[in-house]
Amino acid sequence: MKHLQFVFLLVLLPVFLLGQTNTDFWFAAPEVTAQHGDEPIYLRLTSFGQSAYVTITQPANTVTNFPTIYRTIPANSTIDVNLTALKGQVECKPPNTPLNFGLHIQSTSPITAYYEEAHKNNPEIFTLKGNNALGTSFFIPGQNVMSNYPYNSEPKAYSSFDIVATEDNTTVTINPRKAITGHAAGIPFDVILNKGQVYSARATGFAGSDHLQGSTVISDKPVCITVKDDSDIYPNLNAWDLTGDQIVPVSIIGMEYIVVRGYTNPPMNDRAFITATANGTNVIVDGAPVATLDAGATYMFQLIPTDLSAYIVTDKPAYVWHLTGYDDEAGSALLPPMNCTGSTQVAFTRSTQYSFEMIILTKAGA
Repeated sequence: MKHLQFVFLLVLLPVFLLGQTNTDFWFAAPEVTAQHGDEPIYLRLTSFGQSAYVTITQPANTVTNFPTIYRTIPANSTIDVNLTALKGQVECKPPNTPLNFGLHIQSTSPITAYYEEAHKNNPEIFTLKGNNALGTSFFIPGQNVMSNYPYNSEPKAYSSFDIVATEDNTTVTINPRKAITGHAAGIPFDVILNKGQVYSARATGFAGSDHLQGSTVISDKPVCITVKDDSDIYPNLNAWDLTGDQIVPVSIIGMEYIVVRGYTNPPMNDRAFITATANGTNVIVDGAPVATLDAGATYMFQLIPTDLSAYIVTDKPAYVWHLTGYDDEAGSALLPPMNCTGSTQVAFTRSTQYSFEMIILTKAGA
């Protein structure tokens, strides 16, 4: 497998790589249906000008003896950490149950990290965002136009969000906008998690209308959240695909975004889903007012094939979730706002033989 490293000058909006250079990362790995493909799974770790000594642990897992993983990354290099043999101790399942499966990655010098579900039929990358992922107030972003493939045996393909605590005795208050396993829509409930414990909130239906965008998570100590949408069915084509990302708290989002069109085909096309975090949020796309949203509501904007990009402005902080893809393969990510300072160097490991494309968005004159 070839490792490719790219240097970008003045990258303003690295779509899949918002603020990920760090020395400390937390991650809750989503459950993925084995019926479509859920292995191998990897952590991909990249160093820059300094070598890095990395430690990977599960702080809460004293029952199944998750082995502490040690790796050395030479300067300007990428390594793969294969977690496939530990999948049963990594994926957040079953839902509605505190589990000891949270991953903690620590490095002696700044690195980037992402988690990859690398099965050829169901691939997806979840970019770990380091300190930017830590927070105490979140709205769940996502899409509601693609349904999950309705497998008839467990583990099925669902939409979910997975929470990992970073400190002991963390009280997490979840208010699901739609029903989740064990809890009705619109009724807040508390979960107590210790350091490294995870909790998976899983939708109860497969339809796009059952998805969980607009749900809220409030905690009294910092947590990180992964959003997953398994085996999304591409419209009018016999194809479905895993999508998702690690998200950021309300304190990190912004009010100005640019969406760059990928390689989707009609009738899906690229779409942006704007989720408001405050009542009376006005949404403007390419200079035209398109919606006024209350907190937790989501507006969908579709880029037609002639649209190369869209400029989104809100008058209160909002999440923007980008649904894109290539041919009949879908992908999604949380977009960083325009005030993101970006990165000058990012890394990516090509793990499939699918067509490889790069979209680079920079400041004028870069």
